[in-house]
Amino acid sequence: MSDKPESKIPAPERLLNLSVYLLERKRPASLREIFSEVEGYDQSKDHDSNRRMFIRDRVTLRGLDIDTLMEKTTDPATGAETEGYRIDPADFYMERVTFSDAEVEALSRLGNRLGKTGAAPLRELEWAVAKAISSGGRRSAAGAPFETVLLNFEPGEDSAKVEAVQTAISERRGLEIKYRASGTQKSSSRRVDPYGLFLRRGQWYVVGKCHLRGGARMFRLDRLEIEDGARSTARRFDIPADFSLEEYVKRRAPWEFGDERPADVSIRFHPDFFWQTRNAWGDLDSVSFDENSRTMRLRSVNEQALFGWLLGFADGAELLSPRPARERFAAVLKKIIENAG
Repeated sequence: MSDKPESKIPAPERLLNLSVYLLERKRPASLREIFSEVEGYDQSKDHDSNRRMFIRDRVTLRGLDIDTLMEKTTDPATGAETEGYRIDPADFYMERVTFSDAEVEALSRLGNRLGKTGAAPLRELEWAVAKAISSGGRRSAAGAPFETVLLNFEPGEDSAKVEAVQTAISERRGLEIKYRASGTQKSSSRRVDPYGLFLRRGQWYVVGKCHLRGGARMFRLDRLEIEDGARSTARRFDIPADFSLEEYVKRRAPWEFGDERPADVSIRFHPDFFWQTRNAWGDLDSVSFDENSRTMRLRSVNEQALFGWLLGFADGAELLSPRPARERFAAVLKKIIENAG
């Protein structure tokens, strides 16, 4: 029996202790053994209380695709037959990853070329590729000849920003930034809790909670400056449990990639274009459609992208509101007509 600390063990730590214990067992462990040897179960409580906790832990582990098998075993204290539990290593560990000769050569070239840029987030790539090849049971072909590859990715200001944001995300620390929104030369100070970082069409974007706007926003990396060099603040934050960077990006329309003040926009379409647009964007939770008036309502944070999207409809779409945006769009159309004439 192991000595137990008086302080309460957090549930995630208890689940980890339980998983490791059941993986290392050569035979199924009885409940009595689990409660006495796994840190996190309270021996001061009665057997039924610990049993209820264990049942909840089994359900949680099952939700993580970790199955705890129940089999008959012998209680070491009484010698009686009782229920026992274990985790089958074959169901727990991933299969060994191996690479073909062609894959080894491709990975080696990738590590050689990109890893030597010394730029975040590729600085550790060469080492990571070498480790993956070694773990995969094949020799590295790093010394093999390869053709020259031109890369437009060099260490610089954006690379330092990428590294600073990555650090802030991993440490769950907020950032103090100055941000220049699209279409303006003025910068505004922001407090941002970075949730994720992604690359789209050659541009890095940071997604996080903007305290100025009071919600999740996207920031183009080349338009922001991180105050105090590249240091994150002492302010800590938690990423919402229901946030998914992949889903956030996937469900964004062109006019949603920006950081302007949100504008509620109303657009009227020609009948043919109305149904086409509804089929394309009807699943967005930020968009609504009215069949009677053939109007689409949306919230835009990137007026330039919205105008570019509307121009694709020619005279098949009319921007109704807000009035200032309608006037600016009319000026854009007028300039296009003048240039064409």
